[in-house]
Parts: sequence; C-alpha cells; structure tokens
Amino acid sequence: MVVSILTLILCILVLHCKDRRHIYEKRELTDIIKYIAPLLVVNGHLFLFGGGPENLSDELNIGPLCVSLFLFLSGYGLMHSYAGKGNRYLKGFISHRIGKVLLPLMTAYIVTLPVYRIVIGSFDWRTVISTLHWGGPFLKFS
Repeated sequence: MVVSILTLILCILVLHCKDRRHIYEKRELTDIIKYIAPLLVVNGHLFLFGGGPENLSDELNIGPLCVSLFLFLSGYGLMHSYAGKGNRYLKGFISHRIGKVLLPLMTAYIVTLPVYRIVIGSFDWRTVISTLHWGGPFLKFS
C-alpha cells in the first residue's frame, strides 16, 4: 500500500515535470501534494489509534512522513512568497492566513465533537472553549 501511494505521488511529480517550469513555479503540484498528505496522516491516525492488524498498521502509517512533507511545502511556499513580495507580504499576513487556520480547526471540531459524544459520552462546552488553543481532550493531536 505504501509503495502504491508513493508511486502515485511520483507519477504526479513526473507528469508535472514535463513542462519546463521550475518546481517552485508549480503551485498546483504542491497544492495536490498538500491535499493528499493530510489524508494520509488521517489514514495513519485511524490505523494507529483505531486498531486493526498490527502488521497492516505499521505498513500504512506514513503519517509522520506526510506531516514533514506538508510542513516543508507550506514553509517553502511562505518563504518564496516573502522573497518575492518583501515586507508587503507581511502586512496582510495575519488577516490572509487566519481563515486558512480557523476553517480547518472548526471543521475538525464539527466532526470530532459528535463522535466524541457517541464514543465517550457527554462533554462540557466550557471545556471545549477553554481548550481551543491546544485541542484539549477532543483534538489531542491537533
């Protein structure tokens, strides 16, 4: 399975390498990889924390690799934008990025809290609000 996923990523890279642009100019390529990587991280969490055959969970857990890849591509993109725009890039940084952080966080809570309620039981909304900055018992690994 891991080999097939890595082969898929390699095929995407090869398809995008046919044109003469540099890799840092291929934003759509990094967006595809940054879309696939979190899905593989979630896959790893399901196998790691959800149980299943041990040999299968070891084989399919490439989450740490995907987190590293995602963070590298994100950081590289931020530095490339800063290098091109300079201080002008920093002026709207917080307002431009806040939605890209809050939307996934709220989506994670919208999905996680009902599952937490079904599996664990009731929860206190004050705990949810007071632990938003670190995930609390609801999003421990966020």
